[in-house]
Amino acid sequence: MSYLEATKTAPADADFVAYRNLGLGWSIAQRLPDGAFDTAAALTPPALSIFISGVSARRRSLWNYETKQFECGDLSQLTREA
Repeated sequence: MSYLEATKTAPADADFVAYRNLGLGWSIAQRLPDGAFDTAAALTPPALSIFISGVSARRRSLWNYETKQFECGDLSQLTREA
């Protein structure tokens, strides 16, 4: 998946967006205070779980482009249907 497509389709309230990169792992884009996205990390699948735990502990949200669901966030984000 491409960075542009993943960030373009992300919900407006997503702090981070995870999407599969062309390799074997995941890429993470972070929403900046001005609303733009910037690449934050390239992760292996096991590292993605650790990253999601950290995002959740900081009470931020992460949207998974592949599943079109929030992996962590507030209750309204986690119960939202695509």
